[in-house]
Amino acid sequence: MSTTVTLTTAQRNKLNSMFPESQSISLGTKLGYLFDQLGTSDEDGIVLSGAGSTGIGISIPATVAATNSILIGTSSSAAGGMPITATKNKQIVCYGEILEGEITNTSNLRCQWNRLRISANADISGGGQVTAMQATTMIYGSESTTSLGTWATSGLWGSVGMDTAVINLGSGAYLAGVVAQIAAGAGYTGASGSYTSGLYVIGNSDTASTMTGDYSGILIENQGAKAFTNGINILGTGVTTAINIGAVTTGISMASTVTTGISMAGAVTTGVSITGGATTAFNTSGTFTGASGRAAKLAGTVNNANYGDGYSFVESELTLTGTCAGAVSAFGSWINVITGTTGANMVCAQTNGVYEEATGVLTNTTVIFGMRMQSLLAEAPSESYPFSCVSNTNIITALFSCNAGSSDMGTVTNAGSDSGKLVPLYKETSTGTTYYVKLYSLA
Repeated sequence: MSTTVTLTTAQRNKLNSMFPESQSISLGTKLGYLFDQLGTSDEDGIVLSGAGSTGIGISIPATVAATNSILIGTSSSAAGGMPITATKNKQIVCYGEILEGEITNTSNLRCQWNRLRISANADISGGGQVTAMQATTMIYGSESTTSLGTWATSGLWGSVGMDTAVINLGSGAYLAGVVAQIAAGAGYTGASGSYTSGLYVIGNSDTASTMTGDYSGILIENQGAKAFTNGINILGTGVTTAINIGAVTTGISMASTVTTGISMAGAVTTGVSITGGATTAFNTSGTFTGASGRAAKLAGTVNNANYGDGYSFVESELTLTGTCAGAVSAFGSWINVITGTTGANMVCAQTNGVYEEATGVLTNTTVIFGMRMQSLLAEAPSESYPFSCVSNTNIITALFSCNAGSSDMGTVTNAGSDSGKLVPLYKETSTGTTYYVKLYSLA
């Protein structure tokens, strides 16, 4: 059944005459009152049955200056709205059901559909919100303190629930509580500095508000027994930048226990790119689990590698501007022994090496298993050293520690010939004295 009700001027006057003139009640409220009177406490006010494209249609011509097509309660901000109680806990309820049997669906199935059409040449440049549906929960506590307790309070709640029946989700299908989609047409232009996004989260809290707990733009929490496979899963197809973070105090923080904080399994050009000004681009802290916990591990396979001299699999590059006010270092590695006991073990601030399987080939290869040091300067500095050694109060045992000195250091049994040449071995910074070693050549 499809029903369209159009009130004539006489009918509107008749309806208005049913209410005292002293009552300032809108026409929509009067119609709502009449609909409610059509049923008793255990009946529905309006029951529609039969076939039809539209159950109840409300059409308001453009010539009618109506602020609201449908208004339930009074104002959107002032007190006096329709009471929400434990038994009367919903203002509008939409029940839909896909009946038993196979459905050959060529279009979307919706329980509720809101559509806002912006016609051609419409001028909406004045700013503000343009939305097909706005869901807002306003919390007022001026008269007394409002306690939210442990409830989940939100402006919009989207969820998918199911019973224990066997339900199969096909490969490539999606089951989501909320789907946010942006579909820009071929004629759309997003100007520089604009933002086009499927989901926009706005933080608009007063600075005087007190938040000793977490304050997040996006909060992900698993309340079920089955753990999330991914907290955030960004499918790589057609994604230029997976996560773009502007000026924030902390870009990404992982304070809880997770198996993998960030995983990038697809083909990416740049996994993480931080191009803005940052006090600390990456910061890892806390107690790591296991006897071999790692703050970071970088591993990968490169086929037919060719980095070029001076470049590497992991690079640390610092560009200096202005006038340096102190010591500068592009890379630092420290081990702090506070309360731990190191025992009879080797403690290394840095460990380097080259490993080869028996199937590898190193023919005609020069292996540098420590490090390659380069000084490429346009002018000569006042002093230049490949190493700088500060040993505090302990005495250095030797320059090198070798597993088998005779073989590892390449020693030979030969008196050699004095070349008459000296090589500076070290400079004593406390006295400014440089000490040399004499070179010998084999006869």
